Amino acid sequence: MNRTEKLERLLDLKVREAAYGLSSGESAELRDLVSEFPEWDGDESLELAAASIQLLGTKDEQMPAYLMKSIEDEFSRLYPKQAGATRIDRAKDEQSFTIFDFKWLGWSLAGAFGAMLLFNTLSNQVSFEAERGAPVVATVEQQFDELVASSGDVIRSRWVSPSEDKELGFEGEVVWSDSKQKGFMKFKGLPPNDKSKETYQLWIFDENQKAETPIDGGIFDGATEGELIVPIQAKLEVKNAQLFAITVEKPGGVVVSDRQRLIGLAKTKSKA
Repeated sequence: MNRTEKLERLLDLKVREAAYGLSSGESAELRDLVSEFPEWDGDESLELAAASIQLLGTKDEQMPAYLMKSIEDEFSRLYPKQAGATRIDRAKDEQSFTIFDFKWLGWSLAGAFGAMLLFNTLSNQVSFEAERGAPVVATVEQQFDELVASSGDVIRSRWVSPSEDKELGFEGEVVWSDSKQKGFMKFKGLPPNDKSKETYQLWIFDENQKAETPIDGGIFDGATEGELIVPIQAKLEVKNAQLFAITVEKPGGVVVSDRQRLIGLAKTKSKA
């Protein structure tokens, strides 16, 4: 995907996350995309939009008497000069009353409208693109299945332990195509990493690359539960992949690994 397509995919995942949540694979894909678009890191506009739309659809109900009494008591405590006003609706008429001032209500409604407008704009843009025949970006699970089902040079290899006397701590496989320069890693049971201290990093050993400097395949995080699918992000062209390896590195990854914490290997033997 080019940069524009990646941004469109990021927005799609953010909308999905706000509306009904993401799968573990989609969450991992979103983290990778946010790392390329750091200005979206921590952005909550779509979550606010979804919450605002849900609030707009709620039914107005009369406030319970006990809750009204509690609010009145708190108002009297905060504004003793208005203690004689036992009803909040009378207190609204006083200039000193600011908690429920109508100008703040106006700002709140404006904010809700703006959030709804943002949500609708993104939704309409997706609909417009679909109507005019623009390609719809598939989920990472769909892309994985499509690559597996394709013919040609697609290879599949299961993860194995790098040492005969050490058990592999997870299950899964690698799917890769040299011609498409595309592939995925699948995991089940890959332990979550402490992002402040470490990250997982993939290395691709190519027939035309020195073994001391394998191709960087990208960094990624583990999952707390369920199945995890991670797109491979090869930093150089892979001409004839021979071996895939996973190491644990410092946050942000490294250029050259000392391979002291090598946790999994996958040899490119079997064809899909």
